[in-house]
Amino acid sequence: MAEKIGSALFQIVVSIVVINRIVPDDKMVVAIVAAIIAVLNTFVDSGFSQTLIRRLDATERDFSSVFFFNMTIAVLLYAALTVLAGPIARLYDVPMLQTIAPVMFLLIPLNALCIIQQTILFRNFNFRRTSSVNLGANISGGVVAVGLAVAGMGVWALV
Repeated sequence: MAEKIGSALFQIVVSIVVINRIVPDDKMVVAIVAAIIAVLNTFVDSGFSQTLIRRLDATERDFSSVFFFNMTIAVLLYAALTVLAGPIARLYDVPMLQTIAPVMFLLIPLNALCIIQQTILFRNFNFRRTSSVNLGANISGGVVAVGLAVAGMGVWALV
């Protein structure tokens, strides 16, 4: 609970600082890519992590199989989205999208790398470690975002 509250408060402060230094068009660019990523991340996991959490007799082979499935889907999606970055930019008439999208789309394979580790922590009821990792990630990402925003890096602070 402390991690959720702390992360939420920290993200509010980071958002206020970063958003006040970014022009509205930059926010729209990041929002488009973030929406695409949110939808596609559901396909990467495909519910297999929840199955592994609930399955009492899950083996190392099950975890490995799901990991490699997740990574394969994530890499294929990343490759496809990187190729489609130009057409997506033209569709929304936002040329900057072609530069930013491939960097942000890296979140898909990076998230896939973490799914099984997070599943193991949840399965073992190791919520303290999960909370610590999430809080650390939020703080480090927030500090980088604020630093980039203050340095005048514009949309890259959001990326």
